[in-house]
Amino acid sequence: MKFQVHNLQYGSMKECDLNNLSRSLSVDSEIVLFDGERIEAIGFVSHSLLVYFCVEFADYAIQNYEKKKIPKAEECFSLVRKWIENPNSVSKKELEAAANAAYTAGNANAGGNAAHAAGNAAYAAYAATAATYAATYAATAAGTAAGKLNAATATYTAGAAKEFERQGRFILSYFSS
Repeated sequence: MKFQVHNLQYGSMKECDLNNLSRSLSVDSEIVLFDGERIEAIGFVSHSLLVYFCVEFADYAIQNYEKKKIPKAEECFSLVRKWIENPNSVSKKELEAAANAAYTAGNANAGGNAAHAAGNAAYAAYAATAATYAATYAATAAGTAAGKLNAATATYTAGAAKEFERQGRFILSYFSS
């Protein structure tokens, strides 16, 4: 499957496959399936939806690859999910504090990249310009966490690719539901 991600704000377009879909999204973009002769609009990616994907990818990585509880990351996810429900229910200061706590947990090696991705989700919640970076980082961190379970380079790459494909399918299933 081939996709085009159209950034409506800047008028740019990026082609990608399923494995690169999660890392190709940006705020105010539209995903289009481009499969030979068929062109089909999949969905629009708003700021809050991009943050939602960011949270889900980072949370999945912690639960399924780090396989440990990271309370500061969990608090961060909870706060960002509250923001997704109602952006006025959480202050920028609260999100920033949660992001810093998740980063500190990651630096303490209690979840590493996945905990950092949790922090990025909080930063993305209040900064639309940071949302694209944060979603890309969360996607990459989840792929890295998936790959770290395997020692050899070939299986590392395969683990990361499998996670990126999972993320692409998650995005497609979100829009099909």
